[in-house]
Amino acid sequence: MFLDPGPLRRHLTESVAGAGPYRTSYETIQNVGEAEFHRAAVEQAQGSCGTACRCGPAVDVGGNVVGYLARKPGGAAMTRTGSFLGEPPVSAPVQALYDEDLADGGYVWNVSRLWAHQPETLKQLFGLMSEAFTPSGLTFRQRGILVTAAASALGDSYCSLAWGGKLGQASDAAVAAGVLTGSDAGLTDQEKAMAGWARKVARDPNATTPADIQALRDTGLDDRQIFAITAFVALRLAFSTINDALGAQPDAQLAQSVPQEVREAVTYGRPAAQA
Repeated sequence: MFLDPGPLRRHLTESVAGAGPYRTSYETIQNVGEAEFHRAAVEQAQGSCGTACRCGPAVDVGGNVVGYLARKPGGAAMTRTGSFLGEPPVSAPVQALYDEDLADGGYVWNVSRLWAHQPETLKQLFGLMSEAFTPSGLTFRQRGILVTAAASALGDSYCSLAWGGKLGQASDAAVAAGVLTGSDAGLTDQEKAMAGWARKVARDPNATTPADIQALRDTGLDDRQIFAITAFVALRLAFSTINDALGAQPDAQLAQSVPQEVREAVTYGRPAAQA
């Protein structure tokens, strides 16, 4: 069937210029077919952009036209996913994952491109984290302490930067940096006990003792809360382990957005991508 290329070219022109919403690319593929979309995309990109333009947020490549075409000059395949895996085809659940990132921060996180292989698993995992933590009744600051302490003990730079930044907003940058380095300066006795427990769970869960549990109880935590924070930390470690094993690289935008004290404290794990 012959398709009128006019509307498609207009859509592509708007997308390359950053005028249309990111999700319309997926909708267009659904309407005209992937082969026709790719043919017109290549034609439009080569004709309108040349080889040195920077495509706008509609395609979110953050680079020149080879990122838009997903090929190097000469036809060699390339990926720009920020991990060891290639990026899967864009489906409705994947697009929803990307759209959430774009609405929140204006770019798609590398970790989202990785979890695009199983977006429903990611959704369920985060739902389980919330379900595990909610019975603790603890604050966002305390949750940030648990995640930051566990991530730093594991050597996960991605979650250390992400949650170090969040903890810095919930308290201050010096407190966040203290948790990342293990000094725990500025924490209450209960928060210090929680941070220490998160590190033990991350480093060697078989080395914990009844005395460790009693130390948590002595700060006012009951057994229900202790189970909740332990389950939460363990689930966060599962998330971090998958990210780290598959090479998820902290985003340049993320590293630039956190306080300097947090950035300087994260001296381990995979380095952040270059801007």
